[in-house]
Amino acid sequence: MADLLTRALLGVLTGLLALAALSQGNGLTGLGLPLAGHLAAAALAGLLACLAATRREGGKPRERWGAAGMGVLLTAAASGLVFWHANESLPVEYGIDRGLLLPQLWALCPPMPGGERLAAGAACLVGGAVGVLAAGHRKAVARVALALVIVSFAVSAATLNPRIVQEATAVPQPGAYSADTFLFLRTAALMREGASYYPAFQTAYTQRKGEAGVPGNPLNWRPPLLAHLWAVLPDGATILGSFWLLATLSIAASWDLARRHADEVVALWAPLALAPYFLYGACSIWFGTYEYWAAFPLVCGLWACGTGRPTLGATLLGVSAMTREQFAYLLPLLVLIGLRDRRGRAACWGVVALAAIYYVTHYILARPYVVAGNRGLAAWSDGGPEFVYRCWMFGTVYFTGRDWLWVPTLVAGYGAAALASVRLRSNTTLLLVGAALVPSAAALLVGQVERWYWGAALVPQLLVALPFLTIPRNTGAEAIGSQPCKTRSVASR
Repeated sequence: MADLLTRALLGVLTGLLALAALSQGNGLTGLGLPLAGHLAAAALAGLLACLAATRREGGKPRERWGAAGMGVLLTAAASGLVFWHANESLPVEYGIDRGLLLPQLWALCPPMPGGERLAAGAACLVGGAVGVLAAGHRKAVARVALALVIVSFAVSAATLNPRIVQEATAVPQPGAYSADTFLFLRTAALMREGASYYPAFQTAYTQRKGEAGVPGNPLNWRPPLLAHLWAVLPDGATILGSFWLLATLSIAASWDLARRHADEVVALWAPLALAPYFLYGACSIWFGTYEYWAAFPLVCGLWACGTGRPTLGATLLGVSAMTREQFAYLLPLLVLIGLRDRRGRAACWGVVALAAIYYVTHYILARPYVVAGNRGLAAWSDGGPEFVYRCWMFGTVYFTGRDWLWVPTLVAGYGAAALASVRLRSNTTLLLVGAALVPSAAALLVGQVERWYWGAALVPQLLVALPFLTIPRNTGAEAIGSQPCKTRSVASR
């Protein structure tokens, strides 16, 4: 009975995440077919719930059907609550986000009539029935489900905000922009015309609408790595497309990392949660936020470290650390991994040394452009639990039921990272724990009002850790420096 309840709980959690992630971000909804999008999401939720609740291999038919039935029925019941609250979170989004959401998004998210809720519950049951029949082909079904998540993300990113491509393509003109994204696009445009980074950034900064001065301290100057990469691309539309591509790769990488330690279906928790999180940046002007761009190599670096690619993993994590200062917390973690793992030592320490030289050089070059009277660091005194909470809630517009489901999801991510570190004792799990705890602790101590997008420095790795809540499928031998530990596999539970 305990095993049955455990599997039913896995089914319910998987179904809820599927509903939460896909009901607003589903590609069919983005194409203007909201009912079809809701029903498709509900059916997929039932399918995943059933697969997560049934035995991975074998099992008595009675026990298999019992676990599947319990998972599907409870998920179908819970889906009514999710759909009931599906559209009530958008009006209470922070003002900074409300001002950026276009009216078209409201039209795509009308309150669901009771009949649609009943249809969604029925679709969830149908999806569960299909899941029972497909339980013998879990790997294939999991891959199909992942493909649906990726297609849903791609279609939604391209259709939810028809104006975003035009806004990204147009070259920002002096005095006509104020948001940071257009400041960065303007900097890249000036660099394409031949300007070097620091004069280009200063010019773009002073040309913002209502700007009366130059950057007031060295931390106003973004590291130059991303600007140089953007300057190679022909225009802002290509930059936006690159955002979509990198987000898709990160979503797929999160599943591939998790499936090496957990069941293939349960491993879908990570992409199901990451997709709506990245979707907010993919279809809004937040696509130019440096924190998002630093999160992509962070997720892919975790994947590389967890799949036996220490050099690639250290390189990607170094790119993340050199994209935005908030991600420099990865460098001490790489030092620690270098002490633990002989095979990855050269790569880790080499990246740390390069990043140190990079930042020292960056601030030396930025110093002449800083006003002499404002060369000190900004006084950061707005940290605390409220600031951490606001960081957590950034970018969750497309996560249905976000007001009551999102924070428990992140807390579960903390628990999963901690459990994985105990069970696997690998460098990957060290990164999962450190990459979540260090920026969270920093956010408690320091912060700046309206800098909630710093949440991109701590949220993605918590979402990646979600599948590690389950008993590991293997010992994590693929992870660099992992220490094998004897645990039961998911199949033997």
